[in-house]
Amino acid sequence: MLQVALAQVRTHARRFIAVGLAIMLGVGFLSATLMVGGTTNATLQNSVGAGYAASDLVVTSSQSALPANILDTITPVDGVSAAYAQLQGFVALDAGTGGVTMAGLQNLAPPVLETTQLEQGRLPHGDSEIAIDSGSATQLGLSVGDTVQAATPGLGSVEDSLADGTALTVVGLSRPSAQPFQSGMVQLQAAETLVRSLGDDSAFPVNVHIALTAGAHAGEVSQQIVAALSAQALPLRC
Repeated sequence: MLQVALAQVRTHARRFIAVGLAIMLGVGFLSATLMVGGTTNATLQNSVGAGYAASDLVVTSSQSALPANILDTITPVDGVSAAYAQLQGFVALDAGTGGVTMAGLQNLAPPVLETTQLEQGRLPHGDSEIAIDSGSATQLGLSVGDTVQAATPGLGSVEDSLADGTALTVVGLSRPSAQPFQSGMVQLQAAETLVRSLGDDSAFPVNVHIALTAGAHAGEVSQQIVAALSAQALPLRC
């Protein structure tokens, strides 16, 4: 049998070479497809999914913002351990020698849901403290302990708004977010009370992050949340 097989190979060498090349190309295309798929999934997890890494469930809306009192509906649901309404707003920021710029302002989550990674300092606690992403801090010449002036943009110029602004102390430098909607802009984190007072009408909930109690089933809790939200005629999904 071996001699017959070798004779076939010698006689039809080109045919066997073509078959071998076809197999090699097929394996190569399959490997490349799996590699691209794995890379894409990892990239999405490290960018879009990074902000949801600590959440068991997330409530979003087909509209641009969620109701301001949405936590009053979600928190009492059985199985919900903690809920965080992510607020986002925009403020004018005067970093002194770094110049005037616009910055995104976001409130901090409860510890179990917080995904901010610090590089220096600590997370802000009081109403006069902020954390800023380290990339923006370098561009603006800021470090832990520096003071900046922030204000809600008004009808006049940014300079006019900052004239009556609020002095804030930088207490932490965070790792820049890889979120597509946040990367490339100055990223500020602060206590919720400061975000609401400084962000004014521009600060609104964009989604709700939820941590479940031990043993709670995500599917069952999700159905309860959807039912509670539907009873209030809110166009939301969980």
